[in-house]
Amino acid sequence: MESKNLGDGESIEEAMEKDTSDKIERGEREVVNCDVLVVGAGTGGFSAAMASAREGANTCLFEETDWLGGMLTSGGVPAIDGRSDAASGIFKEIIDRVESYYASIGSADEIHNCQVSYLCFEPHIGDKILKEMAEEEENLRIFYNSKAVTLYRNGDKVVGAKFVQNDEKTYVVNAN
Repeated sequence: MESKNLGDGESIEEAMEKDTSDKIERGEREVVNCDVLVVGAGTGGFSAAMASAREGANTCLFEETDWLGGMLTSGGVPAIDGRSDAASGIFKEIIDRVESYYASIGSADEIHNCQVSYLCFEPHIGDKILKEMAEEEENLRIFYNSKAVTLYRNGDKVVGAKFVQNDEKTYVVNAN
């Protein structure tokens, strides 16, 4: 991913117009404005985006795949590391929802009977649960299959980014 430092008062759009080396733009282009930009929907990125949205910030979450949760939900047998009594916050909410799902289908004991962890679950169920959680947040917009190609900065502050989705559409994000 390329990183570009904007000039004083320069917008991302102005930087894109004058930069002739910028060849990574395909198909339609949409400008997106958000208060918080999160790149990557692994467990940390997902949790950051959820927390931001719940605090009222207009949050954009960009993910290269069509899956949420990264290695937590996409491994062969997702297993949660750590102590069962130490989880809190959004992570605890994920665990509670996994347990509730399996209890609703009569398999509550099976998820606690795995060799590698105190809680194991099927990958697609973890993805499903995270997507359900995300859909409940009105301040969260998720862009799947979107690869970050350019990061825009004002000094040390990230002010936006450019993403290409499915090699078909370009998103230019202004993050306040």
